[in-house]
Amino acid sequence: MSLSNASSLEQIQLTSNMFTGPVPWFGRLSRLLGLHIAYNPITDDINFISSLTNCTNLQKLNIRENPLIGGSLPESIANLSSDLSDLVISRTQVHGKIPLGVGNLVGLTRLDLFDNNLEGSIPFEMGKLSSLQELNLGANKFRSLLPSSFGNMTLLNYLYLQENNFSGNLPQSLSNFTKLLGLDLSNNNFDGLIPREIMSLSSISISFNLSSNAFTGSIPNEIGSLTNLEKLDLSNNRLSGFIPNSLSNCLVLQQLFLKGNLLQGEIPPGLSALRGLVELDLSMNNLSGTIPIFLAELHLQKLNLSYNRFQGEVPRQGLFRNKTAISLDGNKELCGECNALRDIRHRNLLKLLSVCESIDFQGNDFKSLIYEFKANGSLDKWLYDNAEQAGFRHLSVIQRLDIAIDVAHALEYLHFAKIVSSMVPAQESSSSIGIRGTIGYVAPEYGTNSLVSTQGDVYSYGILLLEIFTNRRPTDDSFKEYVNLHSFVSTALSDGVVEIIDHLIRTEHDKNIIKIKDCLVSVLSIGVACSKELPRDRMLMTDVVRELHKIKDRYIARDHY
Repeated sequence: MSLSNASSLEQIQLTSNMFTGPVPWFGRLSRLLGLHIAYNPITDDINFISSLTNCTNLQKLNIRENPLIGGSLPESIANLSSDLSDLVISRTQVHGKIPLGVGNLVGLTRLDLFDNNLEGSIPFEMGKLSSLQELNLGANKFRSLLPSSFGNMTLLNYLYLQENNFSGNLPQSLSNFTKLLGLDLSNNNFDGLIPREIMSLSSISISFNLSSNAFTGSIPNEIGSLTNLEKLDLSNNRLSGFIPNSLSNCLVLQQLFLKGNLLQGEIPPGLSALRGLVELDLSMNNLSGTIPIFLAELHLQKLNLSYNRFQGEVPRQGLFRNKTAISLDGNKELCGECNALRDIRHRNLLKLLSVCESIDFQGNDFKSLIYEFKANGSLDKWLYDNAEQAGFRHLSVIQRLDIAIDVAHALEYLHFAKIVSSMVPAQESSSSIGIRGTIGYVAPEYGTNSLVSTQGDVYSYGILLLEIFTNRRPTDDSFKEYVNLHSFVSTALSDGVVEIIDHLIRTEHDKNIIKIKDCLVSVLSIGVACSKELPRDRMLMTDVVRELHKIKDRYIARDHY
């Protein structure tokens, strides 16, 4: 028997199956109360709902998550049952405009048209739906102004209009939503001032989201009326002025996002009252002053203060001890980008003693980091031909291996201890160099983008390793057709290693050089692997450390120490 002939049916529940279309016409089911065909791959035109106008008792219609249903909403939607309370047509391919007759569905408490291809303006007649408690028109292509008749829907609990092309000012009539729990108008083109009346809707408790619009002016002090609010997002607008201290009244606030505006002044002391705050994002504004110590006393899990004008010392307590939970990039006057360096404790890294800030002889800003003095001088002085004249001995193979291993250990520590996250901008936070580097040691990808990475450090280390064992600078003019140090060594790996290594190594081992050739080949192979052109092809520092230790053990075992 055909389902459409079962005249006594009251409920049809076909949700979450693999039904395909078309949908039967159910006009004969005069007793039908609910039709639920959500989450199916039904292929049909939405016009099938015209047959439901004969179902005069219909209360619920759910056509959610049917991505193969298309067509435009028929005008006959206005003739559906006056008892219809739930109308859900979301995540389909339905397009066109909302029929003017939608205002006839005065019994609706829920209208969900989320994520379709609907367009045009919202009909003024929608204001007749005074019983609505939830209205979701998000993720469509609606445009133009919101009709002032929206204010007639005074029972609304949830209003979601995000991801459309709405524009203009918000109507004052929205202040009539005294029962509103959640509001999302994000990702539209609304502009003008944020109405103070809307900020006074103390009923809102779940989310208040006006992000990614073009609102101007200051944040109204009435924001303090949102005493039950858990999440406030005003990000990516053109808001200016100060952050209202009245936020101190929003005691249950958990997430506060104000990034991407033109806000100025200091972080208000009122935020210290927000003991439940777990996420705070004030990035990309013009905020100034010092970072208040009370932020360290809150129970924040994420804090983003990047790209402002904060200055002075960064707090070192609480959240600020967790370098992965905070972002302070782009605040040039902070001296904390130094506290991170002071916290470094590794036997192969110099200890930072102090910071010097002054003006040089040309009148330019001058900043320097002051480290412990090391009497043995730099590696450069130990490597090259004038080393002996300067009072430095020649480096033996085992000394070169020790230097290479020590540097590798230091880099491995910086990469995996996550200390560097507060020393360089967010997109560069995985690198220990923080700047592009020195010519000859700079990874090739830095010439095409600004992202500094741990793999860029590996490249620089690889070049240094090759330099230590060949006694050739990466900027040496003698490479000629080999282009660079990497190519020069890579070409010689098969049978020319003895000819390219530092002549002092050959002198050290004299006629026994062949016996340690495999050790030299292994070391130089690591340098070549680290300095490959593509970052994904390079070694990890953990692997470098392990392999160098193996080479050192082999070398010692052959009594060449």
